[in-house]
Amino acid sequence: MADPAQHDPDSGGTNDRADSRTRDDRFNTQDPNGPNAWTYSAERQRFTVLRLHQQGGLGRLMIAQDGELNREIALKEILPAYADDHENRRRFVREAEITGNLEHPGIVPVYSLGEFADGRPYYAMQFVRGVDLRMAIEDYFDKSASRPEKELEFRQLLARFVSVCQAVDYAHSRNVIHRDLKPGNIMLGAFGETFVVDWGLAKTLDGKAAADDFELLPVTPSHRAQTDQTQAGRIVGTTQYMSPEQASGRLDQLTAASDVYGLGATLYHLLTGQPPFDGAAEDVVFRVQQGRFKPPREVRAETPRPLQAICLKAMARQPSQRYASARALALDVERYLADEPVAAHRESLAARSWRWVRRHRSFVTSVSVVALLAIAGLTVGVGLLKVQRDRAERNFQLAQDAVRQYYIRVSEETLLNQPGMQPLRDALLKQALEYYQEFLKERGDDPQLRQEVAQAEFFVGRMIETIDSATPAIEHYERAAEVQQQLVAKSSGSVRTELEVEYAQTLNALGRAHQNLKQNKSARRYFTQAAELREAIAKQRPDDAEAARTLASSLMNLGLLDLAAGDAAAAIKQLERAQTLRRAQLNGDETPQTLRRDLGMGDFNLAQVRIQQGDLVGAKQNLAEAIATFGTLATANPADFENSRRLALCQRMLGDVEAASGRPEEAVAALSAARAAMRELADRNPSVPEYAADLAGIEMNLGMQFSADGETSGALESLESATKRLQTLQAAGDASPRHQCDLGVALRATGELLADIYRTDDARAKLQESQRILRELVEQHPNEPQFAAELKLTDELLAELDAI
Repeated sequence: MADPAQHDPDSGGTNDRADSRTRDDRFNTQDPNGPNAWTYSAERQRFTVLRLHQQGGLGRLMIAQDGELNREIALKEILPAYADDHENRRRFVREAEITGNLEHPGIVPVYSLGEFADGRPYYAMQFVRGVDLRMAIEDYFDKSASRPEKELEFRQLLARFVSVCQAVDYAHSRNVIHRDLKPGNIMLGAFGETFVVDWGLAKTLDGKAAADDFELLPVTPSHRAQTDQTQAGRIVGTTQYMSPEQASGRLDQLTAASDVYGLGATLYHLLTGQPPFDGAAEDVVFRVQQGRFKPPREVRAETPRPLQAICLKAMARQPSQRYASARALALDVERYLADEPVAAHRESLAARSWRWVRRHRSFVTSVSVVALLAIAGLTVGVGLLKVQRDRAERNFQLAQDAVRQYYIRVSEETLLNQPGMQPLRDALLKQALEYYQEFLKERGDDPQLRQEVAQAEFFVGRMIETIDSATPAIEHYERAAEVQQQLVAKSSGSVRTELEVEYAQTLNALGRAHQNLKQNKSARRYFTQAAELREAIAKQRPDDAEAARTLASSLMNLGLLDLAAGDAAAAIKQLERAQTLRRAQLNGDETPQTLRRDLGMGDFNLAQVRIQQGDLVGAKQNLAEAIATFGTLATANPADFENSRRLALCQRMLGDVEAASGRPEEAVAALSAARAAMRELADRNPSVPEYAADLAGIEMNLGMQFSADGETSGALESLESATKRLQTLQAAGDASPRHQCDLGVALRATGELLADIYRTDDARAKLQESQRILRELVEQHPNEPQFAAELKLTDELLAELDAI
C-alpha cells in the first residue's frame, strides 16, 4: 500500500483541469493490497486512492485525494469479483444516482460518478469523520458518568435521531424509501453532522412527489440505472430492524410506513441499548412478522413512558397504525425534548402537574402552589430552601430547620405517596437533596456540626433510596451511623437519648436497604441493633407512643426475616409482641394514624404467616382485624388511596381463606367486596397500572371461585374481565412478568371453562394464546419455576383437548 505521506497532491499536474479527460484518466489508484488489483493511467487524474477505509461483501470504500479541490473524499466501488454482473453494476449506479439526487444536509453529498478503465463504476462522495449511531449507543450505555452528564448525552442522541427522521422525510418527499434504516446506517460526524447512509436498497415509488412552497421532482434513475424490480417473496434489509411486511417478503407493498417502522426500531435500540429482535434467534423472522418484541420498559425500566409510546406507535404491526410520516415521528420526539405532551402517550395527572411545576418554578417557590397542586401541608416551598441557604451563615439553624421540615413534609405527604404521584414527589425531594449535598460538600468537615452532618447523610441516603435505589444510599447511611455512634458514646442524659433515637433510625434504614437487596444476613444485624437501642429508649420513655411504635416496627422487621428464613414460629413470636406494643398505645380518637396503619399491617403479616402454617382460623381473625383497621383509616382519610388498596387486598386474602375453609358463600362475599373496593380505586386512577393489575387478580380469584361453585356464566364474566385488563396493561407496556403470567393463567382458566361447555374451538384459541404467553415467559425467565409450572398445566390441557 502506498504511503499517503509520500504522495504530493500538488505534483504531476493533479490540480490541472482537462475537459478532454476520458474515463481512464479521471481515476488513479494506489492499490493498498497490491499493484495488480486495478489498472490505472499514469496521465492526469482527479482522484488518487490513498487507503482502504472498509470493505463489505460486495464492495469497498476507499479514502482518496481529490486533486481538483485538494481534499480527502470517500470513493465507493464494486469489488472486482462481482463487477462482471451487469445487474450489480446497474444497482450500483442506481444507488449513486439516488443518493446524488437527494440533496439534503442529512444525506451524504455525491461529488462524481465515473468508471474505471475496465468499465466498473465508482462514485465519489463526502468522507464523514465520526462513528455510526450503533457505536455511539454502545458507548453511551457502556461508560459511567454522572446522571446530569448521561441525561445530556441521551438528549443529544435523541436530537440526532430527529435529524435522521427529517432526512428520511425529505427522501420520502422525493418518492424514495430507504428499506434498511438502522443505527449502523446512520453516521454521526464529530461536529454535529448526522447522515443517513447506504442507500443501496433504496426504492423509488410511483406517483408524484410531495410539494410544499416549491415543487420537488420525484427521483427518477437514468436508463443505465434501471434494474429489475426486486422479486416479491424475497427478504431484503436487516431483519432486526425491518417491518413485518418487509420480513414477509411483500416488497411490492412497501411504502414510507416501512421506513417509519425502521426509524422506530432504531429508536428502540437507542432507548434500550439493543435491537428489538435477537438476530441470532431461529424464529427471528417469524417474530418480526408477528410484531413480537418486548416493550422498551421491559428491557430497560428507566425508559421514559412517552418515549416508549412513541417507539411502539412507530413499530406498530399494521402500517396504518404507525405515524403518518417520518416528520410526524420527529415532531413527537421534539415534543418530548421540549417537555411538551407527546401525541402517542396519554399523560397521568401527576405528569401534567410536574410539568406545570417545571414551567412555573418561581411561582412554585411560594406557599400558594400548595393549593394549586392540592398538596395540603407543603407549607415550605422550594424557594425557601434557596433563601434560607443564602442566609445560612447568619441564621444557620433556621436554614437547617426549614430544609428538614420541607423534606419531612414532602416524604410523608399522603397524596405525594400515591401511585402515579411518585415522579412529582421525587422531583420535589431532589430540591432538598441538592441542599444537603451542597451542605455536606461545604460543611461536612466542620467539627462543630457533627450531628447536623450525620443527619444530612441520613437524609441524603433516604432521598437517594427513594429516588434511585438502595445500593447508592447505603454509603450515606453508613457514614451517618459512624458519626452517630461516636456522638452517642460521648454523650449522656436526655441528649444521649435523642442521639440514640437518630442512631436507631439510621440502623433501621440500613437494615431495610440490605433487606431490599436480598442481603438478609446484613439486614438482620442492623435490625437487631436498632431493636436493642429502641428497647432501651422505650423503657426510659414508657409513655412515649412513638418510641413504642418504632420498637414494634423493628420487631416486625425481624419477624419478617424469620419468615423469609422459614422459621414461622419465631416470626409469629416477634409479630405478636409488636402487635402487643401497638395495642398498648391505642388511645381512642387520639391514636396517631401511623400507629393504626402499622397495627393493620401487623395483622396482615400475621395472617400470612398463619396461612403458611395452616392455621386458617387464626388467619381469619387477623384479617378481620386488619379489614376493620384499614376500613376505619380509609373512611377517615379517603385521599390516602393506599389504605383503600390495603383494605381490598385483605378482603381478597380473606376470600381465599374462606374458600380454603370450604365456605364458598363467604368466599364470594369477601372477594366481591374486594372487587368493589379495588374497582373504585382503578376507576378513579385509570393511569395507575398497579390498581388495574390488583383488580385483575381479584377478578381471577372470584372467577375461579364461581367456577368451583358451578356458576359458569359468572366465572366466564370475571375471567374475561381480568383478561381484558391484563391485555390492556401488556399493550401499554405496563405488564410485569408476574402480570403476564396472570394473563396466561386467566386465559387457561377461561379455555378450561369453555371446553367444559363444549365450545371447543374457542377453548383451543384461549389455551393456545395462554401457551404462547407462558412459553415466552419461560424463554425470558428460565430460572423462574412458577412460569414453567403454569406452562406445563396449559400444555396438558391442550393435549387433552386435542385428544378428544
